[in-house]
Amino acid sequence: MLTVRLRIIVAGLVAAAILTLGWIAGIAPQLEIADRAHTDRAAVEAQNEAHRLRLQTLKKQFDRIELTRADLADLRGVIPAVSDLPGFLDAASVIAASHSVTISEFSAAEPVSPAQIQAASPPLEPETPAESAPDAVAAGAIPDTAGSTVTAPDTLFAIPINMTLTGSADSVLAIIRDLQHHTRLFLVTSATVVTPTDDAAAGASSDSQINGFVYVVPH
Repeated sequence: MLTVRLRIIVAGLVAAAILTLGWIAGIAPQLEIADRAHTDRAAVEAQNEAHRLRLQTLKKQFDRIELTRADLADLRGVIPAVSDLPGFLDAASVIAASHSVTISEFSAAEPVSPAQIQAASPPLEPETPAESAPDAVAAGAIPDTAGSTVTAPDTLFAIPINMTLTGSADSVLAIIRDLQHHTRLFLVTSATVVTPTDDAAAGASSDSQINGFVYVVPH
């Protein structure tokens, strides 16, 4: 009787050991694999959802691509990708002719960056007295960079423009206003307009100077 009980106990222990080894060697790894697969699937589904949302955004943007292209074309008119100074001069000449004014001189200096323009600007409170400052700085004139070796940056750069206009003071002021409302951006930095001192000289032609910048953003 004791032997039978002992055999039963041993058989139970062996069965428990087999079950334990089976769990460790077979079932537990499979459960870990299944858990990792579930985690990976959740990550893939989250990534797919992000891609789906991104695709929806791209589709909406593509639906507006013609409007975006039109906006870009308008901006390219304001700040083109090339200097096109002959085109700017032609447009300025048309505006001048509409006010019976002649552009007698036109010159453009070497392109500069906005940082170079700011560095060349005179300080708000110069250390030297105004009467000893150079005339060009006192008048706020554009620095002459024609002889320098300035390298144009890869983003935005400005081209200094100088024009001499021959016509009446009122017409020159009208041209300045029209140029700043023209399609292409032209920033007037200084202007010297000769105004008549008496009524008899009103409307008489004189030479006026305009300095400013046109801008270019290369592709």
